[in-house]
Amino acid sequence: MRKGLNTASGLLGMTRAILHNAGMPQPAFTRDPDIYSGAAVFPGTRVPIYVLFDYLMGGDDGMRQFREDYEHVTPEMINAVLDQAMHRLTDPDTLDD
Repeated sequence: MRKGLNTASGLLGMTRAILHNAGMPQPAFTRDPDIYSGAAVFPGTRVPIYVLFDYLMGGDDGMRQFREDYEHVTPEMINAVLDQAMHRLTDPDTLDD
């Protein structure tokens, strides 16, 4: 069961600041009908994107725990997903009425 974020400073913003990297952009996620029925996964992995959000919503140490459990998912890959999520949720041109 998912728990709500319990940090006043906003875990998403804090996590983005920690993981920011000025490297070359890469796709935030990939989809393949043969991998988790086409669910969005981190590029080159079989780790569904929703798993990251489950960890983040699980508590204050969610990012640390995710990084320990999925060491092959790089900070750059995580940052790409968070950047895309932030853009989709804050850009007035992408918001639904």
